[in-house]
Amino acid sequence: MVAVPGGVFGMGIDAQELGDAVRACVEEFREQLGTNACQRSVNNPNPPFSDAYTGAERRLVHVAAFEIDRFEVTTRQYRACAATGRCDPRPLVSGDLRYIRDEWPIVNVTWFDARDYCAFHGKRLPTEAEWEKAARGTSGARWPWGNFLRSDGANHGSIEAEEVSPPHPELPQPATDDADGAKLLVPPGTFRWGRSPYGAYDMAGNVSEWISDWYLQEGYDSLSPIDPKGPIAGTQSYRVVRGGSFFEPKFFGRTYYREAQDPQRRSIKRGFRCARDLVGEANPWATNSE
Repeated sequence: MVAVPGGVFGMGIDAQELGDAVRACVEEFREQLGTNACQRSVNNPNPPFSDAYTGAERRLVHVAAFEIDRFEVTTRQYRACAATGRCDPRPLVSGDLRYIRDEWPIVNVTWFDARDYCAFHGKRLPTEAEWEKAARGTSGARWPWGNFLRSDGANHGSIEAEEVSPPHPELPQPATDDADGAKLLVPPGTFRWGRSPYGAYDMAGNVSEWISDWYLQEGYDSLSPIDPKGPIAGTQSYRVVRGGSFFEPKFFGRTYYREAQDPQRRSIKRGFRCARDLVGEANPWATNSE
C-alpha cells in the first residue's frame, strides 16, 4: 500500500478545467456525440461534467491520512480469497473468461464482492474523496501524472468509429484501443509512468474501480468538507465508479471523472483496490474542545 497524508485538496473541477473538459469532449466524441452537445455543457453543465463541476473554484476538502493499494487487486489475489470461502467465486467463472487471468486485475466483481474482499484483508473500499486525492494529489492535476495526456500513462479505450457503429446509436459506443500498447488488460503497474503523486498505479485506465460511496448526481456540494463519506443513499441506488478502463474513452480516466453503476452489476471493465485508515496525523480543520 501507499500512504496518503492527511490534508486539504481541491476536489472536482473549476470553471477553467470545465472549459478544457469540453474541448476534450469535442475532440474525442465529435463524430457521434456532436460538437454542440459538448459546447452546451459550458453554460448548462450536463454529464459527464456537471457531477464533478463545483463552480468557479474546486471544492476544498480535508481528508484524514490513509493508505491505499498501490495496485489494483488481481485475479490471483481474489482467487486466494475465494479459496477460503470468504469471497464469492462467481467473478472467476462468470462472464467472458478471456479476461480471467491471474496476472490481470480481477473483473466481473460486484460492489459487494469488492467490499467483502477488502474486509477479508482488514481493509475497506476507498471513499470518493480519498480515491480522488490519491489519484491527483494536491495540485489539481487532470491525470495522475499531470495535466497533459501521455500515451504511456494509461491503458485506455476509445470511441468506436462511426462507420462501424450500429445505426443511430443513442450513445457513442466504446471500443478497445491498442494505440497505448495494450489491446486488452495488462498486469497492474505495467504503465510505470502512470503512477499518481503518492505512488499508486493505474488510477487512470486498465479497470475502472468501485468506490465505497453512494452516487449522488449533485456531486459533492451537499457533503461535509471534512472526510466526506458520501450520502446515506444514492441516486437510483447507484455506487460511484472512478478511473476509466481499457474499454472506455481516455476522457473517462481523468482524475475527477465520475460514473454511476448498479452495485450488483458485473462487467469486464470494472475492478477495485482497497484502502484503510492511517492514524497519527492531526486534522488542521478540527477545533479544540474543553
